[in-house]
Amino acid sequence: VSPWESPERPTDRSLALTPPTGVPGKVIFDGDFRRGLGAWRNRIHPERITVVDDPILGSRRKAAEFTVNDGDIGPTPNPRAQLEGPSNLVAGGEYWVGWSTLFPKDFPVLPSGGWFTLQSVYGSPSNDSGPLGTRVAGNELRFERNATYDYDLPWSIPLPRGRWIDFAYHFKLSRNAREGFVELF
Repeated sequence: VSPWESPERPTDRSLALTPPTGVPGKVIFDGDFRRGLGAWRNRIHPERITVVDDPILGSRRKAAEFTVNDGDIGPTPNPRAQLEGPSNLVAGGEYWVGWSTLFPKDFPVLPSGGWFTLQSVYGSPSNDSGPLGTRVAGNELRFERNATYDYDLPWSIPLPRGRWIDFAYHFKLSRNAREGFVELF
């Protein structure tokens, strides 16, 4: 079973992730690495981020390779290399966000208490750490939420190595629990 499937979900990979019929959509950010890193408004330690040919597909697709050393301190004391998209998410907005990640076969197990974030949503209506994020902790890939949700862990799997993992988030940002939601595929 792949990371985006669960026993409750259909496993037919021909099912496309599309917005509901009749709902118009538009691309508000495209961070395709074929154009380099220029689309990413903020880059922390860009010298640690290299655009490379896809390790599996070759030159047909570009990928960003991150290499972070313990001394690569950013705006916090945590080592990091980071790309940030534009600040274009608004309270009440409904969004689809997707990306792919590959961990090399020799990617290490993180030490106890160690973690890093692959993706996080920051901004209104939250005033602190993002309400949701995709992280690696120990030997797990996780979807976690912030203090608003008691740092719950709605989803995790053993960290897959040596293959691409595709993610799609569908979410609506709202302080009203009856309106806001998040779905992970």
